[in-house]
Amino acid sequence: MEKKIRSAVLMQNSYFDHPTEEDLERFLLRRSQGEEIDLIETHILACESCVARLEALETEIPPLKLALEQSETERLQKEAARAEHRWTAWLTFPRLSLAGAAAVLLLGVALAPQFIRRASPPVAEITLSAYRGVETPVVPLNRPLHLHLNALDLAEGPVTVQIVNSNGFEIWKRNAAVHKDEVSISVPNLQTAGAYLLRLYSPAQANGPGELLREFAFRVK
Repeated sequence: MEKKIRSAVLMQNSYFDHPTEEDLERFLLRRSQGEEIDLIETHILACESCVARLEALETEIPPLKLALEQSETERLQKEAARAEHRWTAWLTFPRLSLAGAAAVLLLGVALAPQFIRRASPPVAEITLSAYRGVETPVVPLNRPLHLHLNALDLAEGPVTVQIVNSNGFEIWKRNAAVHKDEVSISVPNLQTAGAYLLRLYSPAQANGPGELLREFAFRVK
C-alpha cells in the first residue's frame, strides 16, 4: 500500500518538472512513448513557458525533420544497394553478367536431361574362344563391350576385327593387334538382339583382303 502511495506522489510531482529540449523535440516529432507523452501533455496544459518553448521549437523542427528524413533515406538506399550487391554477387561468376549467369543456368537445365540419358552403362568384360565351341557365349544388349579374343598360335602383329550379324552383313570393323596370345579390343553397344560372328583377318594385301584367321560366335540378349 505504501509503495502505491509513494508511486502516485512521484507521478504527481513529475508533472511539475519542466521537460528538457530533447523531451520536447521527441514530443513534436511524435517519438515520445507511453508515460512520457502523458507527463508532457499534462505539464504543458499548465505551463506557459513550456508552451512558448514548443512554439519556438516548431519553427526549428521542419528543417531538423527534413534533415532526419534525408539521413534516413540515404541509410535505406545504402542498405538496398548492399542487399542488391550481395544478391547479384551470389548469382554471377567472375566477369559474368547477371544475364550471362541466367543463360548458363538455363543451358545447364536444358542439357542436364541429355547428360542423364547419355550416361554410359558399365563396360562388360567378355572373353571369347574359337567359334566351334560347344556353347555360344552371351553378351549383354546395349552395353559397351571390352572383348578378349583367344589368339593362341597366332603370330603377334596387326589384325582386322570384323563383326557381322546373322545375315552376314558387316556392322562393325576395327584394326587391332595380337599380343601375348590375345586380341583385346573395345566394341560399341550392340543394340539388336540375335546371333553374331566376330572374325579376325590378317592385314589386307595389295592383291586382296586379308586371310581369315579366327571366327567366334556369340549371342546378344
